[in-house]
Amino acid sequence: MNLEFYRCIYCFKEYRPTRRGVQKYCSDSCRVNSHRVRNKNNKPVNEIKKGKLGVNSPISKTETMSLSGIANAAVGSLLADGLKSAFTSNNSELVTKADISNLLEKLNSRYLLVNNMDQDNLGRYPYYDLITGDIIYLRINSISRQK
Repeated sequence: MNLEFYRCIYCFKEYRPTRRGVQKYCSDSCRVNSHRVRNKNNKPVNEIKKGKLGVNSPISKTETMSLSGIANAAVGSLLADGLKSAFTSNNSELVTKADISNLLEKLNSRYLLVNNMDQDNLGRYPYYDLITGDIIYLRINSISRQK
């Protein structure tokens, strides 16, 4: 029976190991807290717990905002947007809800304006009838002109 005691490297309490091999911490909470402290400060746990870190240590350091930092972020954002718009073709632009609703409105109507045909002698515009499949000529007042 092993009656040997170990000292926790986080809280410095003596404990009896419950696992095989070298156990460094007395509990899971000490192990997790030690990991958090190590990753936050990149310093050994022993130095942090013994108070070797001063007031200007990474623990107490706070970041402040400055006007130059805000200006740099704004200029970087504008530059990135400009480059994105310069290298993005019009075919790759996003579609808005208004574009979709206009398209659905055109598709749900019976008559579609034919843009590659001229008006007839009476000034009527050619429309394609989706139901009959014929080209018919209508006045602008009867159906709103679609583009």
